Amino acid sequence: MAVDSAIEVMFYAPLQETMEKIVAAENCEIVQLDGDAETLKATIKKKVPVAEMLKVPPIVDYPAEEGCFLRGNDYSPVAVVVLLNAPYGTLPPEVQSIPPEIEKLVRVPIETGAALSGTLQTENIGIEKIICNVVGNPNVRYLVLCGEEVAGHQAGSAVKALLVNGINEERTIIGSQAVTPYLFNISLEAIERFRKQVTLVDLIGEMDPQVLLKAVWSCYQEEPTAFKEHMLRDPGAYCETGIATRLTGRVAHPEAVEGWELDDVVKKIEAEEGDMPVKEVADKARVGKRVEGKEAIEPGLLSLLKKRLIKVSEELADIAKLLPEEAEAALAPVPEVEEEVKVA
Repeated sequence: MAVDSAIEVMFYAPLQETMEKIVAAENCEIVQLDGDAETLKATIKKKVPVAEMLKVPPIVDYPAEEGCFLRGNDYSPVAVVVLLNAPYGTLPPEVQSIPPEIEKLVRVPIETGAALSGTLQTENIGIEKIICNVVGNPNVRYLVLCGEEVAGHQAGSAVKALLVNGINEERTIIGSQAVTPYLFNISLEAIERFRKQVTLVDLIGEMDPQVLLKAVWSCYQEEPTAFKEHMLRDPGAYCETGIATRLTGRVAHPEAVEGWELDDVVKKIEAEEGDMPVKEVADKARVGKRVEGKEAIEPGLLSLLKKRLIKVSEELADIAKLLPEEAEAALAPVPEVEEEVKVA
């Protein structure tokens, strides 16, 4: 009997128990039973085979990278990233220093059954750490992104752009509006694996723990479950083993790398990797292109300079907020001093 087909069988009522045993032995089920005390009519269908959900252990040293996150159920299909919208460097790494509302958003997914849940501030090393930890656990198939966008860094939109577009030859996230969305310290293999392994559940701007709880719960259901515009279910582990990778540390401060330095930085990285040829990339962002005998700056470089100036302006504003008295003193006008001029 085919899975989608059904048959109807008439039999004497006293034989019901015997009929049920025969149906079960044939891996079928009675979906409808009608009749009276003497005669019964059974509608019988083949049982739909239930695929066994594959779960695998993560890599030995999972999670590979340390950070501000909590570890939950290693066999859960979902990891949660909570955007931390605070001036970078103003918070120490201890979990208790995080604002209470953010700490709750981090804790709720773990209590609900997530594999990992933590914060993200930066659009470079912060994202690289997430990639390392996710690709080390093939069971993680969803990345729930929530919290208010990080001003200046635009870390949330950088994650979205990475999953949609990937990176270019300069290891820059394509389509990101962040200032320095550079992924210098992680292998191309890990980046591509991350993009294939997880599906994004975009909740940027969401600060309600109950909404986050529902998102996590929906991700590990066996049957497709509606959540906002998504249909979520646990698809089981990714089809390849986990990747054991850590940050290389080749570029400790990607935020300090200027746009016109990218070619040289990337060439050095590719040469150190050894498994791919060094690309001959032209110097596209150099000052020195001559137009009608004058030094000219390319439009791309002007854009990078603009972004850099905006970042510096935001950092100065953050410092002014943290040190109001010192900032006011520093900005106070210098009193004029009248000098006595002697005439000889």
